[in-house]
Amino acid sequence: MTDGSSPGNYHFDCRLIASRAKRHAISADVASVLCVPAVIVVVMILPGSHPFLSALLAVASFVCAVAILAISALLLLDVALFTLMATYPDELSGGGAVDDFLARAKLKPLPETTRPLSQRIAGTRRWMRRQSALALLSILAAALALAANFA
Repeated sequence: MTDGSSPGNYHFDCRLIASRAKRHAISADVASVLCVPAVIVVVMILPGSHPFLSALLAVASFVCAVAILAISALLLLDVALFTLMATYPDELSGGGAVDDFLARAKLKPLPETTRPLSQRIAGTRRWMRRQSALALLSILAAALALAANFA
């Protein structure tokens, strides 16, 4: 993917970031849905030597998992918006359509100028990095909950 999208790569870049964001959102959701409930069940069924610490860490893992799901919803919205952009002939009209949609849905005010594709991609990448960090925190808290439970 190019950092400064050239006109020839506009449609490719839109489809590529949409594909990556979709894969990222789904894989993070699967990890959260599989890991966190398993830890909570283990901590509840097999209370160990540090039940308060185990429960606290399990709750932290759960809170991270909920945040991961929320970010997934944002990423999937971005997927839809990049897919919408790709249906337009150029970056300016595609960006304008996305801005118009977000303003009509009352999700964002209509900006005075249309942001370039590179800024939109950078924003999606930031959300993907945040989601990855939360997934790491969730897994770490889950592992520590299990360790505290069986210590």
